[in-house]
Amino acid sequence: FTEQALEAIQGMEHVTSRVIKGEDLKAKGFGGLYNVGKAAEHPPAMVILMYNPPSVVKDKKSIVLVGKGVVFDTGGTQIKTKAGMPGMKRDMGGAAPILAAFLSGARSATVSDRPFHAILSLL
Repeated sequence: FTEQALEAIQGMEHVTSRVIKGEDLKAKGFGGLYNVGKAAEHPPAMVILMYNPPSVVKDKKSIVLVGKGVVFDTGGTQIKTKAGMPGMKRDMGGAAPILAAFLSGARSATVSDRPFHAILSLL
């Protein structure tokens, strides 16, 4: 999902990204995301997408969308049954529409007067 999000913004004007991944999450104080995903095959990541057009009005507040993209939750396994774990993939449903909304907003310049960001917490 991290790679797909970064691919989706390639070539977009005024869009940049930052990825905080694996051990860096822990070092930067994102212990919740780090601990929930540290046993996963792929390290947990926080993907920050930033749209900063040149027409930004300094006094206007940023718009920030946040989405949870947990494909596999390694936390709390003692309360999850063997049969219940496969269905956990629906937890990623929060990050996908946030990515789509960010792409739509940045491409259409509907938020051209203020910074527009998306934060995706991904496991």
